[in-house]
Amino acid sequence: SDNDYALTPDRDGSDIYQWYGGIFYQYTTDGGTTWTAPASYKSNSNPGDPATALDYRYPETSLYETAGGGSIDFKVAFQVDSLAGLFDTREPPANNGAGYSTNYWYFEGLSKSGVHSTAPNSLNILGQNYPNPIQSVSTIPVMMPENGQVTLSIEDLLGRSIQTVYSGDLSSGSHNIPVKAASLAPGVYRYTIKTPSGSDSRLMTVIH
Repeated sequence: SDNDYALTPDRDGSDIYQWYGGIFYQYTTDGGTTWTAPASYKSNSNPGDPATALDYRYPETSLYETAGGGSIDFKVAFQVDSLAGLFDTREPPANNGAGYSTNYWYFEGLSKSGVHSTAPNSLNILGQNYPNPIQSVSTIPVMMPENGQVTLSIEDLLGRSIQTVYSGDLSSGSHNIPVKAASLAPGVYRYTIKTPSGSDSRLMTVIH
C-alpha cells in the first residue's frame, strides 16, 4: 500500500479509509522451489499525497511463449484507479450525489532477462498443439524417434500435475494425441511428454 490512504465518505456518510495498492512481483527459475524477493512493478505515483496518487489493483499475468534466448516476456494486466479502492463514491460536503473515480485498464509486457524454462528439454519430439488457444478440444503432435513408453501430462505453470492425457506405448513415427479442455480453467498450461530418454515441454492456452 506504500502506507498511503484516502479518507472518503461511504454511501451512508461515514468516513472510511481506502488504502492505495501497488503491484509487486516474484519469479522462479526452478519450478517454484525458490522465488526471488518481491520487487516493485507499479507503485504509488506520489506517496503521501492522495490527490495525485494512483491506486493499482487486480493484477494478472499470462505467459504465452516459453523463454528463449535467456529472457521471457510476461503479459501483465492491471487496473489503475484515481481514488483508492473505489469505482465511485459520494463526494462531500453534500453526500447526496454520486461522484466517480477514473479507472483505466492496462495490458503490457514485463520482460525479464536471465529467466529460463524451468525444465530443460532433452528431446525435441513435441509439436505445438492446434488449435491454440483451446476452447474445447485440441491436438498435440508427437514425433517418436523410436518405440517407447511415454506419459503425456498437463501441468500448471508451478509444475503441479493437472491431467494425464496419455500413458502407454507409442510406436516410432508421427502421432496426433487429442486433449480435452472442458475440465481446465482458462489460463496457460505446460504440457510435457516423458520417455525413458528424457522429456519435452510446450505451453498452451485455454479459453472458454
